[in-house]
Amino acid sequence: MKTHQHSRQKGFTLIELLVVIAIIAILAAILFPVFARARENARKATCQSNINQLNKGILMYAQDYDERLPTRYDGKAQWKDQIMPYLKNTDSLRCPSTKQYSIGWAQGYLDRVTLAQIQSPAETVILCDAGMVNTNTGG
Repeated sequence: MKTHQHSRQKGFTLIELLVVIAIIAILAAILFPVFARARENARKATCQSNINQLNKGILMYAQDYDERLPTRYDGKAQWKDQIMPYLKNTDSLRCPSTKQYSIGWAQGYLDRVTLAQIQSPAETVILCDAGMVNTNTGG
């Protein structure tokens, strides 16, 4: 006589599936903040690179205009319009964390001064986050 063997279906039980889902959820909860910090650090690095490019554009402008810096606003063009020919694109005027132009001219007293007139170049801020600039004056 033949005996019938009970064949067990291959698959996962509900408890096994729940355990796997719980492990994945725990790993995701641990890793998502790490990825968010890495993404924000990449945005900061991009913003620093943009400011570096803008500074180079300002220095190239000054080299072409008898060592004079551009003006924050000269009545027809803002500083960013004056240095635009020295930049590759307008994206360098914004930090990736915002959707608007976010880098502004920090010092009004630097308008059209020569590089030699700046007393403490290492301590002088030319560009800053536009949240620090009075936008009514052409920041």
